[in-house]
Amino acid sequence: MMHKLLPPFLADLLLPPLFPNTDFGAVLGKAAFPVGIVAGVIGLVLVALAYPVYNRELKKQREKAAPEILRLTDALMK
Repeated sequence: MMHKLLPPFLADLLLPPLFPNTDFGAVLGKAAFPVGIVAGVIGLVLVALAYPVYNRELKKQREKAAPEILRLTDALMK
């Protein structure tokens, strides 16, 4: 195994235990690139959907907590 930043004896000694069986190119062959593109697009879609879902849930929780916060604030102000 060759590595650009490490001498060959260190690369062969350190890298296999740190990254076992992660050579997707060898496992998938020529399908590795399209599989990576599909996985990336799926990831982008999930990230794009997470923000609006988070904002909707945050708004619901704030509306749910608002009366209690106002009640406690009124109690402290008296």
